[in-house]
Amino acid sequence: MKSVLVLIAAVQCLCTSCADVPTKESRIRGAFFGSLVADALTLGSHYEYDAPTIKKAYGGTISRYMGPGEMMGGSTHGVGWGRRNYHPGQKAGDQTDYGEQTIVILEYLAQRKNKKDAIQLKDLIPHWRKRLEGDWGAWKDSQTKQTLQQLSQGAPMQKKQSWWWVECNGLETCRSTCCLRPGEGHGSGSSRRDVHTPKF
Repeated sequence: MKSVLVLIAAVQCLCTSCADVPTKESRIRGAFFGSLVADALTLGSHYEYDAPTIKKAYGGTISRYMGPGEMMGGSTHGVGWGRRNYHPGQKAGDQTDYGEQTIVILEYLAQRKNKKDAIQLKDLIPHWRKRLEGDWGAWKDSQTKQTLQQLSQGAPMQKKQSWWWVECNGLETCRSTCCLRPGEGHGSGSSRRDVHTPKF
């Protein structure tokens, strides 16, 4: 009986050591793409803040991608903004503005020659503007619209760092693509005042 238990324990150890352990890269990819899948699943109810309306639209379970306002009469109700289609250029399976902003950052990070360099606003902002001023389709919130307007008026690009965020372009408004929190996702600096790209 003892030898059977030892054999079972040995097989369990062998199976455990042979099991695929996710690499850091695969976990990063999983988190990134998982967030985009989750974002796309919420497009149908994005900016709807009435829980019973959301539950009724999804039948209690999110089981498929929906277009903006689908199952809600074609629109959602953003508190303070009224009922409308906040993502007129998007369809089922597309991203909300948050998912699109995430993709913009990935595109910027992927196209850089030196992947370990700090994020350069002089390179990021033109890429961000090109995407937002092109075929965006998703909602542009007030901060994004104000930042684009101020940039088009020649506002200077500069970094002004504070405790939790980086102010972009010397503007009073700031967008999530350029507001990086050191040590939280985009930043991995040694102090709160350092802004670096993630070290993968």
